[in-house]
Amino acid sequence: MLASYIGSLVRQHIPITCDNWRSPELKVGKEKIWSEIQRSFHIDESRQKYCIQLAGKRLRGFRSFLSNKFLKDEEGNFVEAERSMNVDFDEGVFGIAHSKIIAKEDMQQLFEHEELGIAVIHTYIWYMYVTLMRGTELCNRFNFIVASRINTMFITKNPTSVKNELVDRFMAAGDNTTPSLYFLPFNSGNGGHWVLVAMDLSRLMVYYLDSLSGDWSKYPSMKKTVDA
Repeated sequence: MLASYIGSLVRQHIPITCDNWRSPELKVGKEKIWSEIQRSFHIDESRQKYCIQLAGKRLRGFRSFLSNKFLKDEEGNFVEAERSMNVDFDEGVFGIAHSKIIAKEDMQQLFEHEELGIAVIHTYIWYMYVTLMRGTELCNRFNFIVASRINTMFITKNPTSVKNELVDRFMAAGDNTTPSLYFLPFNSGNGGHWVLVAMDLSRLMVYYLDSLSGDWSKYPSMKKTVDA
């Protein structure tokens, strides 16, 4: 849990183009990472060095993953920068097998901390699944829902279809009496702002996480669909 959280902080506060973890220019970013860790976990000051070193490892691991998966061909040679990549998501990630095209613009969004599109969101979820979850008990505790099929536009135009998508995802996971969370990245349609919905079917609980500390009532279509 801590390692995954540190990885997300690194991608938020450290440019992915960074090639020198000891650079003085990263001091502010590292301080923010440590501050966020302390705010979220009960952790002793003596663990700061370990956490920052772990942050560096998470950054290198993510850079290596992106490079090998999206910037090199099957023979290990770097591909043309303009070339789009087709990523195959197996059934374990989202409950259904499907493909997604990752374009140059998508990767620039990630590198430059710009607005994130669905392709980047899905790729990061896939990365977490491959590196942290596959083959472990975490697959039974955490599930993900395809964000491209559940959004404000679809909910408004075809709410029944959206509800069916959610039911199909729940059914694909099997026994929902076992405590587990379903994570749905939801695009509010408000300037491209993303929020995270976490659903616990065993307890009939829904958690709503908004980085802007927003009120769920701003997204009535989302609440209506989840309630249904």
